[in-house]
Amino acid sequence: MAATIAGVGGAVLCGRGRGSCPASCNYSLPRSSPSLSLQGGRDNNLHNHSLQQTLTLEAIQKSGVIACLRAQSGELALETARKALDEGISVLEITMTTPKALEVIAELVQGYPSAVIGAGTVLTSEDAKNAELAGARFLMSPVTVKDILDSFKDGPILYIPGAMTPTEVLNAHAFGAKIVKIQWSYISAWELQQSFYLTPYLTKARCPSGTLV
Repeated sequence: MAATIAGVGGAVLCGRGRGSCPASCNYSLPRSSPSLSLQGGRDNNLHNHSLQQTLTLEAIQKSGVIACLRAQSGELALETARKALDEGISVLEITMTTPKALEVIAELVQGYPSAVIGAGTVLTSEDAKNAELAGARFLMSPVTVKDILDSFKDGPILYIPGAMTPTEVLNAHAFGAKIVKIQWSYISAWELQQSFYLTPYLTKARCPSGTLV
């Protein structure tokens, strides 16, 4: 059996106006900063949720990489994840294709409260809700799942949809995504360049990739 931890390969576009992040930046700030003037129960909840998403984004940006872990068993995933976190990884994604992924996420959240643990390859609303219950702080998909985006864009959990073409990137942004992962590993350099050039009003950041463990 084997477990693989790799950097998330992709480029990232975040909507916060013109400008660019440093080349070493993984993810940038959200579409807008949380308002400090919200009043009332519902508004306060929205403010708290927005703040939690912002804190997750900042933690990812500070880390510089999202380590993505997939394994053939839950036990192996947990063992590998612990080693990675003990060695200094601070942001870790457990793919939903890993057996017992939800149990692994819950165990890591409890054992490493300062780490940012998320779920990857999230393709259904049910998986997204289960990952949230397990304690995931972010959800990542290889595509844009609008049901998930609609359900989580105002909540405390950060959703990172995937896209390949400029149209998909723009649609994800228009639907309310605070951040978009471009699946650049599967497209040509020219297509990736066009995704950047055709979205000049978005903040741009390149996400590092490559095997870490």
